[in-house]
Amino acid sequence: MSGDEGRLRELLTRLQDRDLEVLRKRWDEGKASGTAGPFDIERLIEVERDKLKSGGGDRTP
Repeated sequence: MSGDEGRLRELLTRLQDRDLEVLRKRWDEGKASGTAGPFDIERLIEVERDKLKSGGGDRTP
């Protein structure tokens, strides 16, 4: 293994570790925030359609 390859592998490992740490933190924050309540997809669709009709919908990804 060359020096560059070893450094890249180490960097990748550190980035993966950091990503896992962030994911675990956000997961814990989500669980600690309580229940989300019932999910009403029909209501969500209705609200978003109304936004699009009124020109208030944000279509950016």
